[in-house]
Amino acid sequence: GIKMFAKLVAPARGRYFSVKNVLNKKSLSSTINVQQLNPPNPLPSSAIPEPSKGLPVIVKAYYMAREIDIMKISGSLYSNAHQEFQKKSVILTINESFNQYVTVFKYGSVVLFNIPTENHVEYLRQIKDATIFPIADELRFSDEYKVIVHDNLDKPSVIKAEHLNIRNLDKKNITIVGTVMAQAIALDYYAIEVDRQLEIFMKMNLNIQSTGDFRALSDQKLFKMVASNNIVITNVLSKLGLFEGSDAAWDNADYHYTWEALRKDFELDSTFRDLDLKLGIIKDDTRFFLEVLHNKKSTKLEWIIIILIGAEIFIGIYGIVN
Repeated sequence: GIKMFAKLVAPARGRYFSVKNVLNKKSLSSTINVQQLNPPNPLPSSAIPEPSKGLPVIVKAYYMAREIDIMKISGSLYSNAHQEFQKKSVILTINESFNQYVTVFKYGSVVLFNIPTENHVEYLRQIKDATIFPIADELRFSDEYKVIVHDNLDKPSVIKAEHLNIRNLDKKNITIVGTVMAQAIALDYYAIEVDRQLEIFMKMNLNIQSTGDFRALSDQKLFKMVASNNIVITNVLSKLGLFEGSDAAWDNADYHYTWEALRKDFELDSTFRDLDLKLGIIKDDTRFFLEVLHNKKSTKLEWIIIILIGAEIFIGIYGIVN
């Protein structure tokens, strides 16, 4: 059963999804005035401009570490760049004329806007100096997406199968695109991490099924897995802020529409639900094996007590006899 669940989530590489009914998205947060923020009706396909007629912006996201010190980045690494701090990130303006920006997130994601591919290694090398618990380069996750800017777009944004059309790449749109990609790439990393844990538990279960022997259980290995599972839960639930919304999209219907549609395109909610399901399976397995270890230790202590009592009785009888 675990192996079946281990296939539920496969990290989406390439991020070129087939999107259906994204443009009909009308459900907004209950705390927002729905009548004011309902998105306009979808444009007919003939009204959506061709990608070749817009200005392309290539966006590349990396997951580098479990945490990044954004104050260190702003203070020393990119002190000359224009900086805009947000709750969980900082936007660095590299070259506004060429739509070149770098967005660094506290929870370990880095999103590069229109930075030439040959320069990525240097940017990541500099940012790595500010990482906490960095991920090995060979395990680093990356994802790419295309944004096309159309000045004459009638609608604030239109998501197609392989790209996002927007009217302008302002700071709010940079925040929206960067945040969604940063969360998506982090979820991809944790999905693989959880799959790895499920695989370990599956092997442990299969071994016990075939041998019926619990003696091979390692306390240290199990405790490490418990800690790893706790880290995933903490990072996904508290640090990523998947359900916190976006300040950039909060008070404007156009940006809110782009935020919701892009989240749906990257399937953040469904990915989290699948990840949460797997974490539940790991939690149940962990509880089971911890109880087994506890019972083993209790049995061992009981035998030690019995032996000590027996030894005391033996010594007492020996003293009386002599």
